[in-house]
Amino acid sequence: MGKILSGSDAAKQIGTTKAGPVWGFDLEKVGADFELGFTQRIGLLEKPFEGHPVLQLEFQAKVPWLLLEAEPET
Repeated sequence: MGKILSGSDAAKQIGTTKAGPVWGFDLEKVGADFELGFTQRIGLLEKPFEGHPVLQLEFQAKVPWLLLEAEPET
């Protein structure tokens, strides 16, 4: 597992269910439409990286809808 030397881990426990803890992300706003954060909670790690110090970058970007079709409802 990698180590975050300063700042907080972006992964935060936001609740609990019968199945266990529920995790979300507290990301740092970098611009009007972009947020990012680093976490030690690794998901989908490929075998060649197992046993090595790794961190995971989480990000969220808001991009405009440019297709001719209507934007899907969420």
